[in-house]
This record gives sequence, structure tokens and C-alpha cells, in this order.
Amino acid sequence: MKKLLFILLTTFLSSGIYAQGNNLQFSQAILVESTSQTVPSGKVWKVVSVQRNTSANYNSSITINGTFIYVGGGYQDGVTQNQKVSNLGNTFPIWLPAGTTIKAGTGVEFLSVLEFNIVQ
Repeated sequence: MKKLLFILLTTFLSSGIYAQGNNLQFSQAILVESTSQTVPSGKVWKVVSVQRNTSANYNSSITINGTFIYVGGGYQDGVTQNQKVSNLGNTFPIWLPAGTTIKAGTGVEFLSVLEFNIVQ
């Protein structure tokens, strides 16, 4: 009985390893600015970071499929009057499937994106 349970458990767990069936192959690095870009068919994008506009005194956002997403913000130090940038709201990386649109929003200079080919 223990052997049968062990064999069934091993078979079940090993079958889940290849369940996705896709491999990713690095294609290129992309900078996405304020113009909307779409993830091409057969590709996925990994948004790894944003470069904030350090002269901005407002919250930073990006737009994915028309939805604004907060990615941090700037504030002015009350003592030294120097601009500071908060890291609140960072949720990177963000994986985007084919057909997704993205652009840099308020307070963001550009997004750093890695593009991958889906290899079957």
C-alpha cells in the first residue's frame, strides 16, 4: 500500500512540473515611454522597473490596458526642501501577456521592460 501511494504521489507531482508547456527565450530590452505600446503576439513582457521623473511633485503611475496603477510618488522634504521619492506601491516585476497595452504615466520617464519569446 505504501509503494502504491508513493508511486501515485510521485507521478502526480512530476506531471505538474511540465503543466505549463512553454519556455521563455529572451528577445530584447525595451524602454516604454509615454506612447502606448502593445505586447506583440507570441511574446510576454516583464516590467522590471520604472524611472521616475525626479523633478515631479506628484504621484507616479503607469497605465496598463487603460487602468492607472500607482507606482510611488514624490514629496518634498519639509526640512531641507529637497525632493524625495517614496518606494510605496512598487510591485515589480509585472508580467504582461500578448495584447496588453502599457505606457508611462504621470511622473514616470520610462519603464524598463524585458521581452521574451514564447517557445513551445
